[in-house]
Amino acid sequence: MGTSVSLSPATAFVVLGCRPEAPALGGAALRRVEACARAFLASAGPHDLVVCAGGRAWSARVEADAFAEGLVARGVPRGRVVRERCSMTTGENARFVAGLLARRGISRVRLFTCAWHMPRAAGHFRAQDLAVAEEPAAAPGGPLVGAARAARERTAVWLDELLA
Repeated sequence: MGTSVSLSPATAFVVLGCRPEAPALGGAALRRVEACARAFLASAGPHDLVVCAGGRAWSARVEADAFAEGLVARGVPRGRVVRERCSMTTGENARFVAGLLARRGISRVRLFTCAWHMPRAAGHFRAQDLAVAEEPAAAPGGPLVGAARAARERTAVWLDELLA
């Protein structure tokens, strides 16, 4: 007789890493952290947690560490913040976070990343059998910036498929 894992009713608020800027969070990192902190503080249940995903170091600051510090500074309880410090790509973010959540019996995520990055990121998380609620952080910029971001994401999708 096999054993079954009971799934927790908890939700993980997952914020994806990017360049955190220095010395303080700025740009996309700040927008992602602020969106996640606002949502968590407004609606988190007693067993929900925040996962900061990203192992890349920028000027000796690891994304997950910088994001965790930013969340705590905005009122998220330190004991509810988990760091995933191994991933270097969006696909790895999804795979490593899914493993971390599986050990906790959590299958639902609210995903925080930039709006232009969300479709690809959410696809990676859904491919890990996670139920995903998309929580895009607005990104500034006009049509030229939007076109550049769209081209970057098309290239990233192509690379994801090539490396799969």
